[in-house]
Amino acid sequence: MPFYDALVVGGGMIGSAALRHLTLTKPHLRLGAVAPSEPQDWAHHEGVFSSHYDEGRITRMLDPDDVWSRLAEESIGRYGSIEDFSGVSFFNESGFVAVGRDEEGSWLRQVKDSSERRNVSRKILSGEEARSRFYPIHFPDEATVLYQKERAGHISPRKFVRASLKASEKRGADLIDEDAEAVSASASWDEEAGKGWENPSVDGEGVGASESDGRLWDVLLKNGTVVRARRVLVSTGAFTNPRLLNGLRGGSLDV
Repeated sequence: MPFYDALVVGGGMIGSAALRHLTLTKPHLRLGAVAPSEPQDWAHHEGVFSSHYDEGRITRMLDPDDVWSRLAEESIGRYGSIEDFSGVSFFNESGFVAVGRDEEGSWLRQVKDSSERRNVSRKILSGEEARSRFYPIHFPDEATVLYQKERAGHISPRKFVRASLKASEKRGADLIDEDAEAVSASASWDEEAGKGWENPSVDGEGVGASESDGRLWDVLLKNGTVVRARRVLVSTGAFTNPRLLNGLRGGSLDV
């Protein structure tokens, strides 16, 4: 029976990124992901159908929420290293334009204020200036346009997932190209609970270990194989097959 210290169930944008982070922070552990590939025949496919089967997601730092903007900045800052290590390019730095009325309480004013607080590089254009720069798009005279030229644009979700999984595989993680049918608590118990899960050391000393009651988890695959793991991260999105979660026995799963 295949056994892992940690197994990610789901190989979409979140699951693939989670696996990549695990390979960076816990490289000494046995890591894997149940990550079925995109079906070739959409019309007759009856298995997993993920949300990343498209080619365009906007990415930028201009946003009314400071926290969202900061998180976006951190993510965008990692694109280059992920592309270089995986050999898969997914980011098109084409820029981003926000358009609206610069009025008190408006969405655009909130974006503008946030960018000033966070010192996000952008240009403020009038409707006339924007029409000249972005012809043939017509911007109203009364519009205010915020233009972020660098570290903004769009990514290919398909290629981002491919890059994340490729990077994880290069660092030793296993990829299981199969659908997961159920996650359940195993009848077996782990005699080495928590081993290898100590937090990164500070000046050579460990800073604590994660809690574990010794429970192991079994993941049933569509082909009948059972994969066992000390920890399972279910990252299967909003349209998860209920059978996957209903298979829990003898334990609970935080959702």
